[in-house]
Order: sequence, then structure tokens, then C-alpha cells
Amino acid sequence: MRIKLAVLNHDEKFLKRLSDIFQKRYSDAINMTCFSDNVVFYKNIEELKPDIILLDETDMVDQSSLPQNIITGVFSEEPDRNEIHGYPVVFKYQKAEKICQDILNLYDCTFSEEMIPVLKESGTRIVLFTSAQGGCGTSVAAASYTLRCVKDQKKVIYISLDNFGNSNLYFSGENEYSFSDVIHFLKEKNGNLYRKIDSLIQKDLSGVHFFNPCRNACDMMELQDEELYVLLYNLAKHGRYEEIIIDYSRDLNVRILEIMKRYSDRIVYVTDGSPEGMDKFQRFCEAVETIEDRDPCNITEKAVLLYNRFVSGGRMISESMFPVAAGILNYEDVSGKDLLEKIAGLDSLTRI
Repeated sequence: MRIKLAVLNHDEKFLKRLSDIFQKRYSDAINMTCFSDNVVFYKNIEELKPDIILLDETDMVDQSSLPQNIITGVFSEEPDRNEIHGYPVVFKYQKAEKICQDILNLYDCTFSEEMIPVLKESGTRIVLFTSAQGGCGTSVAAASYTLRCVKDQKKVIYISLDNFGNSNLYFSGENEYSFSDVIHFLKEKNGNLYRKIDSLIQKDLSGVHFFNPCRNACDMMELQDEELYVLLYNLAKHGRYEEIIIDYSRDLNVRILEIMKRYSDRIVYVTDGSPEGMDKFQRFCEAVETIEDRDPCNITEKAVLLYNRFVSGGRMISESMFPVAAGILNYEDVSGKDLLEKIAGLDSLTRI
């Protein structure tokens, strides 16, 4: 990943020192072009097509002359400023290593295709729990698996992407922040995104990390696909979590297909074994086969089948394109966190 950075600053000595240091130490990460003259800067910026622009704090930003969808920040001589003219600040007089990190933090706010290999190389395993069948307990299965990971001394985070999903049915945190705030920060595209997201993460007494649900279900509908990928990238790239568990059940839309094809390391399809559930599973498999024929990918190789709330009269399919990972009975008299504890104690979950 090599970021293209354009710097406009009227302190030519500072520019020279900064350029020399970045050329020697950070040229593999950042390709820097410096300007001390506004006219020359605005004349060349369109052709340069930088990923990030850092402006002089003494200038008013000529937004009409800046290309669209480019991250913009400001170099400041004041160490405690967070933003100037509405743009995130990079402190001018600090170690070059810290300046470089602040610039990389700015870049974390927008999606790039180069995030995909970084996500894969992070060592963080992304596990998607999904189903085309409603009422089979996909969320309970995902939350139980998350709890099991923690019991096995893994560092994990649970993320529900369902519009009406409610992580507070299973986990409890100490602050009032919600996934609505996560979406807000993702849309702001300001600096220090990782640290902002980190401040919103809740921690259950069990040790599970998670986000409180959106304050309003409509907020989840505002989350764009690229913003979701930026979130996953930021959670994975620092190696903080061994696994990210995504709870997301719905039709085969673009978002869930992208998660299955490009981001998931394991796909757990949940069904209760009922005739209706197995019919939907078969149709899901047929759709996956068609998708793999049209766009070569390895959904099938990553997928396993999990029977949950296995119903009386239910059946396990004799020949399935997904291997069976686990089976969970229907615990009729147990719910909430007690149910999670029961399911999390099943050793079969370790096969996921």
C-alpha cells in the first residue's frame, strides 16, 4: 500500500526536512509531493490525483478547486487542535514517525482495494453467521460461538449487521455509545478512526467485545458497503482480535455476497432442520453454485452447516455441499444469557 500525499505549506524549510525524512524512511508507504505556492498547488492537484491532501493552516480551503473524494487534513503548529476549517489536524512539530502514523490514520477512513490483502494478512479470522431461514436462531448461535471463543481465551468481537438486531439481548456494556455512533464516525471520514471506534467498543463481563445496537433501526440502513469494509479493516489491521464474528441474515444482496466472497474466512449457515428450513437451504446452495459459476470464488470451501433449535420431526440432509459443523438442540425452557452459556459449553462449536 503506497499512499499518494500532496502537501501545501508555506514553510519551505519544514517542507524540505519533511520531504527528506519521508524519502529516506517512509517512501515504501507514502509518496509525498510538496508545494509552497498556492497557485502551483491548485494548478497541479487535479492531475496529481493524491489520496490525501495536507494544507497550511493559514489558508482558507478552496473546496471548489479540490478533486472530489480526497481526504483533506491540515498541518497545525498547535499540538492540541483536533480540527481546523472542519478538517482533521496533523501536528506539525512532532517526530516524523508520529506524523507518518497520523497520515496513515487519515487514510484508514476511506475504502481502498488495497485494504483487502491487508485484511487477509492481519491474522484476524472473520466468521459470518447467516441463514435464509428466519427464526432458526442465527443470532443466538453467533453470540454463543462468540462466548465460546472467549472461554477458549480468544480475543473476539461480535458485530450484528441486522437492521433489527439487538446485541444487548446477549451482552451488556458500560457506556451509552451505540453502532449509530460507529456509522457516524465512518461517514465523517476524519482522522484517528481506529481510536474513535475503539472508544465505542463495549465489553461484556464475560469478556466479549461488541457494539451496542443502533439507537434507531433506520441508522443501520445508512451504513454503506465500503464503510463496513473500512470498519472491518480497522478492527483487523492492528491484530487486536483473533476473530471478528458477523451476525447477518438476509437475502443474497450485494453486501452479504461481498462478505462471503472476499472477507469471510468461515461461513456458518444456520438451519433448524425443518422441511421449510431445508428447502431454503437447498435453494441457498443452488444460488451459491450459480454465483461461483459466474464469478469464480470459494464460498463453498469456506462454508459449514450448523443445525440449531433442531425441531421435532426435523431431518439432517443426507448429502450437503456444506459439511456439518455442529448440532444444537432446541432448549425450550432456557433463554437469554443462560441459553448462551448452555450452547457455549458445547465442544462441537470448536469445529466452526
